[in-house]
Amino acid sequence: MTAAPAPLRIGYCLSLTGSLADNSRSARLAHEIWREDVNGRGGPLGRPVEFVRHDDQGNADVVSGSTRFPGSTSG
Repeated sequence: MTAAPAPLRIGYCLSLTGSLADNSRSARLAHEIWREDVNGRGGPLGRPVEFVRHDDQGNADVVSGSTRFPGSTSG
């Protein structure tokens, strides 16, 4: 039995709360539509796409401290 391929995790900041949350709603919807479409066709290189979103709360100070997400492997 072959193990399922590891997901391709894409991390980014988005204002999910705070004063800019309404502006981010359409972007989040577009990301989900894209992910569902790509995963429905087998995913890139046969790997499912997962998003790791960081809520920046519409605050630039939060963004500057979030260049590393939990589980990220970049330095």
